[in-house]
Amino acid sequence: MGEEETFIDDAKVSTETRVCYSVGKRVLAQPLYVLMISAGLFPFVSNKICPIDLKGIGLILSCALFSLIGVILTWQNLKQLLNRTPQIIISDDGLILADQPFHSWSVISDLHIVPRGPGTRIKYYLQYNAPKMFDIELDSFDMSHDKLRQRLQLHRSRFIFRHTKSNNKKI
Repeated sequence: MGEEETFIDDAKVSTETRVCYSVGKRVLAQPLYVLMISAGLFPFVSNKICPIDLKGIGLILSCALFSLIGVILTWQNLKQLLNRTPQIIISDDGLILADQPFHSWSVISDLHIVPRGPGTRIKYYLQYNAPKMFDIELDSFDMSHDKLRQRLQLHRSRFIFRHTKSNNKKI
């Protein structure tokens, strides 16, 4: 492509964007998970358990399972709620994921935000190669996928512009 692309910087955006778990989503979900635990325990504390027969055993097991799922979801939710470390750091030099080392824009390829799922249950994922494939679910973060896409494009464009201008070649 012989045409020069024009780069327009947004001076309001700093050289680094930090993406953390969403506190609002976690706070709203927490009462639901506590309600699951309570609903599963209710038959035990209210003495509404049937006699020990197949129906009673089924009720006991289903209530215990419902409570167990509630406990697991509560624990996972609390871990994310209390974890304020950035899960994704986007800079003018590259990307850092919470559990991965730094990846420079020069080694990142096939960068996409991809929707997956049926109908209204669509989840968004950040995918890229650096050189192995990374696939990060985005719905639990404090930034929308559209804003994240804009930030990724801006930071990557800054890198390309800086290196194209200094080296007089495209990366």
